[in-house]
Amino acid sequence: MSATGDPAALPAALAGLRGCTLTRLIVDDALTMVLVAAGREASVRMDGRGRVTRAGLATELAPDENAASLAPVLALLYEHVAEVALDADGTLALRFGGGAALEMLPHDHQIAWVVRCGAASAACIAEGRVVWE
Repeated sequence: MSATGDPAALPAALAGLRGCTLTRLIVDDALTMVLVAAGREASVRMDGRGRVTRAGLATELAPDENAASLAPVLALLYEHVAEVALDADGTLALRFGGGAALEMLPHDHQIAWVVRCGAASAACIAEGRVVWE
């Protein structure tokens, strides 16, 4: 499945991220981002690898290996999600109003990311398969 540029093709949990503002970051063995908009709250948990791209420079993120690698995500606080894209390989991309992008990459053997928005959820499980309800 590739839903880049087509919000109607996204699972509800992912579509619900559009227009939300990143308000809180929680770091443990993963990165959890809390996003809010009028009438809804969402969470995005990144267990696998990812990258932040800002002004053409990409920085790799590895929350389970090096918490310090998550420092570039701090610059995304209080930015709103302008676009959400899901690629066929399970890569989830959030593009922010300020021009930065956060990509969460699939993993062969574990859950890479989980999104919850209201009663809807979506996850990228092993081998880049995306499931939702």
